Amino acid sequence: MNAKMFFALALSAPMFVSSAEAIVYTVRTDSGPVTYSLEVPPGTPVGHKIKPQVGYSANFPMTAGSAEVVAVRWAAGLKDKDKSDNYPNSLTILGGKIPGGFYNATFTKPTSVQRINGPVPYYLVQMRGNVAGSEQTFYAAVLDDGNLVRPVPVSRYAYHPVRRSRENRRETFELA
Repeated sequence: MNAKMFFALALSAPMFVSSAEAIVYTVRTDSGPVTYSLEVPPGTPVGHKIKPQVGYSANFPMTAGSAEVVAVRWAAGLKDKDKSDNYPNSLTILGGKIPGGFYNATFTKPTSVQRINGPVPYYLVQMRGNVAGSEQTFYAAVLDDGNLVRPVPVSRYAYHPVRRSRENRRETFELA
């Protein structure tokens, strides 16, 4: 193996993570903080290629770049630029200044994409966007067929271990 191949392989390894653990994160919304758990359970049905919704004749595989587009569209929505123009090829604004999508977010941009090779392979897309007036980090799991796994709201207290006083050295979970 020559040095260039080894170097390319070493750089690409972090992009393909083999872990299939749940991501737990909190998003501060207008109605208060919501803690989500995002996990792709084994046995989740998934196709191998995206079936385009337009008149193309071929299916195509999901890539990291297309996973970013799918994730931002789902997380923050999309809006056609201007319905008053008569141009069929006018721009579409993805994750722009109008709140929308699952997180009701604005100005959303992908910050990283990882290929997760678990029982069901998928792309984990990390994004930053404005939710409820503050810039926050949130996630999307994009399957190989372009579908998404919705995060599930969970109790935020179940994931914050707290140590009690020195007399009680057992680790317990914080309860409200």
